[in-house]
Amino acid sequence: MSTSTAPNQFTKTLVIKTKANTVPKAVSLMLTFDKIPGLLNEQQSVCWKVVKFPAAQEMSVAVTYKSQLCFVHPQISAGNIISASTTKNINVGEQTDLIVDKESGVSMFTNPKPGRTGENEIIRCENKTGGIRDLSIGLRDTPDADPGIALYFPGVGTDSSVAARFTPVLRGFVTSNYVESEIIRGEIESGEVLHQNLASLADKTVWYLQWDGTTGQYSLVKAS
Repeated sequence: MSTSTAPNQFTKTLVIKTKANTVPKAVSLMLTFDKIPGLLNEQQSVCWKVVKFPAAQEMSVAVTYKSQLCFVHPQISAGNIISASTTKNINVGEQTDLIVDKESGVSMFTNPKPGRTGENEIIRCENKTGGIRDLSIGLRDTPDADPGIALYFPGVGTDSSVAARFTPVLRGFVTSNYVESEIIRGEIESGEVLHQNLASLADKTVWYLQWDGTTGQYSLVKAS
C-alpha cells in the first residue's frame, strides 16, 4: 500500500446539527459523491456515509472528508455491498496498473508513477490482468484505514483504463434505503438536500438539517 501524500491535499469537516423539535421524526441522511461527468467508463455512485438523527432532539455529528484518493479492486457481497480486496493510494497526476502477481495469482496494483503528458489533474488505473475487473475510487482517512468508496466502475476490460478527474461534489439525501458502501442503482427516491463541491468550502463548516412543516420537505442549510 502506498502511503505517500500530495502537498495540496486537504481535509474538510462538515458539522451537521439538528435543533430541538426541528426534525419531528427519526431520519437518516445519506451522503454520496456525484458521478464524474464526461467519463466513458460505466460508473455508479456509492453510499459513502449514513448519518442518523433521532426525532425532536438537539444533535451534532461531524463528517470529515480527506482528499487522499486510492484505487480499489473491490469485492462484491450480496450483489451490492463492496469492500476492498486490494488498494493503492494515488495522487493527482499519477497512474497505476492492476496486474496479477505471478507467484500468488492475486490481483494487485503497481506502485504509482507519473501520469501521461497532459494528465496532471487526472488519476489513472489501467487493467493489465488479462481479464475483466471491477475498479473503484476510494478515500482513505489514515494510512492504515480501509478506504471509503466514492465511485464504482464495473467490468473494466483488459488493457482498458479508468482515467478520472475526481471532484469531491458531495450529495445528500434524507432516506433510509441505503447502508454505507452500498452501490446506488437507479435513481434515489427522495429530494436532494445537499449538492456541494467540498473543495470550495472552509476547512470546517456547520450545517443545520431542518424540516418544513408546510411543504413536508427537508433542507440542509449552511450556517452563515
